[in-house]
Order: sequence, then C-alpha cells, then structure tokens
Amino acid sequence: MLEAFRGIREQAALVSQPILAVHGAKDAVCPLAFTQRFLNTCASSDKTLKVFPDALHDIMHDVEKGDVFEVILAWLEAKS
Repeated sequence: MLEAFRGIREQAALVSQPILAVHGAKDAVCPLAFTQRFLNTCASSDKTLKVFPDALHDIMHDVEKGDVFEVILAWLEAKS
C-alpha cells in the first residue's frame, strides 16, 4: 500500500490540467494533509480543494453528497 502512495506522488507531478479535489474533513482513512500534499505536487497552476466539514471518507455517498455534486458540477461548468 505504501508503494502505491509513492507512485501516486510521482504521477501527481505530471498533472498539468485543472484539478478539483474534494475531501471530507472527518475522513479517518485519508488525512486531509495527504490531499493537500498531492495538490501541492501537481504541476497544474489551476488547483481547487474543497473540504466538506461533516463528510467522512466516502464523500460521494456521505451526508454532504448533494453539496459535493453541486461543487463538482459548478467547477465543471466553470471550466467548460
């Protein structure tokens, strides 16, 4: 598993397109710091991080899923 995370970090430097990261503040599986480090490693100059205060790890099926989908759709619309 640790090796997979190293690979993700290495590949992040190749991401040059706009990127949106959504993260649950109450995620006990993946710390917010990991997502922040991932974004900081990305080559893209257009990075957005949206943290949902009451969401857990499975953010797309969690208590704030409606808000998550709204943020994603608004971001996609702004980029098109």
